[in-house]
Amino acid sequence: MDQEYPGRRNYIFVLDSEDDPAYGVIKDLIKEFSVNASVLINRVGVARVKH
Repeated sequence: MDQEYPGRRNYIFVLDSEDDPAYGVIKDLIKEFSVNASVLINRVGVARVKH
């Protein structure tokens, strides 16, 4: 997530469930790097934003 890109960045991660092992890893990375990011949880084809 650490980049030399000079502009603003927004990360969007899409998972099927909060039970996905990647969910905790992604949340930890968002905190560690203090980036503007969202995790979308896809439920039955509809995504909801979890900040």
